[in-house]
Amino acid sequence: MELNNKVCEEGLVKFALNNGGFIKPLYCNLLEGDVAIMNPSIINLDGRLLVNLRATNYVLWHSDTLKYNHIYGPLQYIHPTNDRKLKTQNYLGELNENLDCINFDRINMQFNVEPIWDFHGLEDGRLVYWNNKLYLTGVRRDTTDNGQGRMELSEIDLNKKLELSRYRIPCPNEDSYCEKNWMPVLDRSYQYIKWTNPTELLEIDIDNNKPNQIKLGKDLVQFNRNVRGSSQVILYKDYYIALTHSVNFIQPIFGAKNATYEHQFVIWDKDFNLLYISPDFHFTNTAIEFSCGMCLWDDYVLVTFSCCDNVAYLLGLKLDKILNG
Repeated sequence: MELNNKVCEEGLVKFALNNGGFIKPLYCNLLEGDVAIMNPSIINLDGRLLVNLRATNYVLWHSDTLKYNHIYGPLQYIHPTNDRKLKTQNYLGELNENLDCINFDRINMQFNVEPIWDFHGLEDGRLVYWNNKLYLTGVRRDTTDNGQGRMELSEIDLNKKLELSRYRIPCPNEDSYCEKNWMPVLDRSYQYIKWTNPTELLEIDIDNNKPNQIKLGKDLVQFNRNVRGSSQVILYKDYYIALTHSVNFIQPIFGAKNATYEHQFVIWDKDFNLLYISPDFHFTNTAIEFSCGMCLWDDYVLVTFSCCDNVAYLLGLKLDKILNG
């Protein structure tokens, strides 16, 4: 299988809509202090579509054309003047038969402790259902005074919107500063794609508090950029498929921060031998886009993504139109 060339030309959303797909906004009522919704995740739990929405206390300002720059550069976090900390909350709910958002509420992360760094909360959580338990797994960077990032696994009570347990996943390389965007494999309990190219597959031994490397593959030599995790990993026909992303960092004005995000489809066989990394594409041709959700639903593959850290969408696509072969 390989990506239809028109996806790169038109963007994934436009191509999907022209080939039997659809798009829906994702939103919910936010509690005081939360101002933006981004980076949704989705899972199909026996026909129920569950969605997690990341909410933040800031709004991202980004000038794609550089024509309307902020005074400090084209990419800025706009937050309260009296609080420069970047805070994340997570809202869990589901989609009804019309794919409208219902029963959303903020998750009570009851095992939180006083943050000791400037990024608060569980960021970019992916929903998984392993061993009859619903989990939200993402990166947390507020437990050390230098912002060290580690993936965490929080068991969630769907009805009470309550965190039942929390596990901080140790990294095979203890000296690593920030581990994030590990992609959970939906049908393999406690297994993650830690790195894509070369593929590194880990299985987390919670009882003994250690990750075990069960696969380390080879590079696809024709793709020489870092490929970072995005969605969960789903089983589609005889293949494992995921969405990934890469970041192009730019410093256009006196070292000011700026970046553009590009995306790829990645395909493995059932033994997680890496078969294909697609050419880069955008969702909507916006510079800042991100996806951390994908699942199967009827005849569609559902992908959740956000633009400019401010709006969240559900995209339904016919994967056989997107990927030829």
